[in-house]
Formats: sequence, structure tokens, C-alpha cells
Amino acid sequence: MSSFISSFKAPVGALLLIAAIEIAVYAAWKPNTVERSKYLDWHYASNEIFHRLLIYSKLRTFGNSAPDIVQVGDSNGFHGVRPEIVMKHLGGLSYLNMSCCGNIDFGGYYDMAKFMLDRSPRTTALVFYIQIDNLPISYRPDLRGGRDKIHDSFAVPWTVLDPPSQSLRPTVTDVVFTAGGLLAPLRPGLTWSGMAQAMIASAEANRGWWSEHDPHPTKSKMEELRRDRRGEQDTVPMDLSSPASPYFSTDAFGRRRFTPLVTFGEFAALAASHGAKFIIVFHPDRCKSINEESRLNLLSTFAQLKQAHPNVLILPEQIFEHLAGERFSVASHLRVAY
Repeated sequence: MSSFISSFKAPVGALLLIAAIEIAVYAAWKPNTVERSKYLDWHYASNEIFHRLLIYSKLRTFGNSAPDIVQVGDSNGFHGVRPEIVMKHLGGLSYLNMSCCGNIDFGGYYDMAKFMLDRSPRTTALVFYIQIDNLPISYRPDLRGGRDKIHDSFAVPWTVLDPPSQSLRPTVTDVVFTAGGLLAPLRPGLTWSGMAQAMIASAEANRGWWSEHDPHPTKSKMEELRRDRRGEQDTVPMDLSSPASPYFSTDAFGRRRFTPLVTFGEFAALAASHGAKFIIVFHPDRCKSINEESRLNLLSTFAQLKQAHPNVLILPEQIFEHLAGERFSVASHLRVAY
């Protein structure tokens, strides 16, 4: 009997040692859910993909900040909506910009929104800020890894088992890879990239916002680019109705579904489950140039969406009336919505 019990001493002792280490790490550093996650890869001698660094930083910094209004979406909102300015018009409500980039796709946006709403009982509105021709389509294989990585790291139930010691991975791997700084300089924070450092610092200091950094072409060059993309008529063609349209998918029962309506409905249901409004905001530039057929299809889609989900708002509604040259203010429209 004693020999049977003694055979378990080694594994039990190892488990107790691991538990003691994990408890000590948590007591000393108190890492949060994001810091314990496996989201970042920390490959040898290479930087992380910038959008992962950004998402990691935003979720780590703001994940438990419980804003009144939280925004997700592509880079139009990341660069275009500065919370400090918006909040001046919202009568004391707090606003958080969790937008990132188009390559994490709508599944990634959804999981980020759910992550925030699950931890923010006071949030009363989920804002989705995107470009009008970045509507959800049935499938984009080129975006795998963005949304999948977010889901596996933050949206599955077993993430609660992520050990506290995993938060030390950036430091440990850096020390090991560089031999304590002898083979290469130790990593300053999350990344060696100067641009990524600036992006993260700005996002953390400005409630998720980073100013546009791409070079701006001259007016004549911009007009040339617009003609190349939209033609002489300056219109954005969107195939929203033909059988071959990428905006349609087939469900398990063989039914043809309009993917934007289904996807936005899922976001609306998520917001409603937390007692929040779901507000879709489109960057105005492309909206002024969509063709008439697309405009009518979109108006019909959003009418159906609002009928099925009373908590939905589309801002601004009149953006689909081709109000070229008129200013669009996210803050003023959100103030009206409240």
C-alpha cells in the first residue's frame, strides 16, 4: 500500500510546486485576463504583428474600465474618433475607442465587443464604426488568424485556466532569446518597432485613439486616386443583390442569407443582452459615393434590421442621401441618440 502511495509523491509534489509558483506570481503581479492570455506569439528575433500588439494593449489597458459607450470596428474609427473630443458633447458619459483594423474581421470585432460588454455592466451603447464598403461578407480566408486568434485567446470558456505565470512570458522569452541582453538589446516594452511603440502609447493615453500616420497625397493626386478606384462618375459599386455577390451565404438548411443583415443582427442581439443600444456609424466619405442601387438595398437592409432589433440606430440616417460636403460629427449624432 505504501509503495502504491509513494508512486504518486513525485507528480503530487510537482503539482504542488507549480501551484505554489502560480499563487506567488499572482500575489506579486496580479496579472489580468489579457496578460495571462496566449494571444501574443513572442517568436524569436521578430516583432509581433502590429494589430495584435494594439489589441493586446487596448484589452489589457481598458478591459475593466467599464465605459458608458464602447466603440469597435476598423481603422476608420481608430483614427477618426477621438474620445476626449466626443465626451465634451456627451454630458459626462465616458467613451472608449476599441477600434483597430479591417484585418481582424467581424468575428474579431464581435469578440472584442463581447469581451468589453461582459466586463462593463454600466455600458449603455455599443458603437460600430466602419467604412461602408467594408460590410461583412460570407468568408474571407485572408483574414484567418486575426479573428481566430482573438476568439481562442479571449472568447472561449477555458481562458479562465490561463496560468498567471504566462504573464511573465514576454520578459522570460526576451531574457532567454537575448541571453540577458548579451546577444541583442532587451526589448523595450512590447516591441522594438518605433511606430508600434508610438501607436500603443497614443492609444493608452487617448482612450484608444491614434492619429492617422499615413502620408497624405496632394489634392490632385487624391482626385486621381479616387477616379482610379471609383471611375469618372465617382461612385462606389457594391454588388448587394446578384447571386454571385460575396455578401450572401447559405446556412445549414440551404437558405440564402444576406450576410450584413445576419452579422449586424448578431451584434444587435449582443448589445441587447447587456441592455445596451447598438449604433452603426459609417465613415461619411464612401457613403457619399455609393451608387443608387446599393443605397436602396442598404436602406432596405437597415429597415429590416431596426424592425427586428429595436435597440439599433444608424448614424447618421441622412448619410445615404448623398449630402456631399456637409460635416458629420460623431459626437453631435450620439448626443441626439441619447
